[in-house]
Amino acid sequence: GTYKRMLKYARWAGYNPSEARTPLELAWGLSADLYPADVRSGDGQSGPNGAERAFLGKDRPPVEIARQYGRALYSDHGVLPTDRRSVDRAWKRLRPKLLGRIIGRRKKLAG
Repeated sequence: GTYKRMLKYARWAGYNPSEARTPLELAWGLSADLYPADVRSGDGQSGPNGAERAFLGKDRPPVEIARQYGRALYSDHGVLPTDRRSVDRAWKRLRPKLLGRIIGRRKKLAG
């Protein structure tokens, strides 16, 4: 699925998604790095906490993908069409950023 693709691209881009982290923790780490201007708490520090995470997460592609992944795993109703569309939109926004990091990393390693 999309979450596993996100993990694969993240590894290729040089991120180390530890299996000890939850999907949402991983997603917030990616969001903080890939969308730094968008991930600020009320005090200006990186990485919102608690209620801010719940409120802000919908607009962060990695967080939306991780959230829907968890819903698909643990929900009784399965994946709804609106959930699938939300994941597709998030992936379309996230994939180019990860590809840019992958290309940049490969150039750096080759050069």
